[in-house]
Amino acid sequence: MKLIVEKNKFTDEHRAELKKLIDKKYGVETTIKHYRGNGSVTDHIYDITGNVIGSSTLERLVGLNNNNVYPSKNTLNIVAQYLNLRNPEYLIKYLDNKINNTKKDYSKFSNASLFKKYNFKIVLKDDKLVELKHNYDNNYTVVNTENIKLLPNDTIEISFLELGSSFCCSSVKRKNIKPISLGGYSSNDSTVINISFVK
Repeated sequence: MKLIVEKNKFTDEHRAELKKLIDKKYGVETTIKHYRGNGSVTDHIYDITGNVIGSSTLERLVGLNNNNVYPSKNTLNIVAQYLNLRNPEYLIKYLDNKINNTKKDYSKFSNASLFKKYNFKIVLKDDKLVELKHNYDNNYTVVNTENIKLLPNDTIEISFLELGSSFCCSSVKRKNIKPISLGGYSSNDSTVINISFVK
């Protein structure tokens, strides 16, 4: 199987960030015991994707087993499906983005106050638009939409947002009489063309 990333491009930082994403999806901070037996992370991945990843492979992938074998495209494809990300390349790009944002020094300027004070509008190609209100962290409430599957009052977790790329959410929760989880969302080929704040 051809490797998707060069050996020096999938680092311990990638493994740590990937583990955080898997922990969040699985619902607990995992240890090596969570990767084996009934109800394990491997079972959870199979239940969601219909694909099998061995427990040892997953342990290596998230850094619980210090064997520095690098992931195959097939393994990353299954993990990307599990995390509601569109493909392995996007998963790597997402992890790179998380790592780079962790390293940046935001002490001089905090954009958090902008998100608390203003809603923001995302314009996508094909005349699609979504306006969001910040709740906390990457959690937002949909205020308004046009030509998009998301609806007002949906609560979303943004997993990726960048000009020229797809807009992706790791989870969408719809408030009916009883709130329901709809899984993830991706704008796919409708890329982000503008992001602006709205008062």
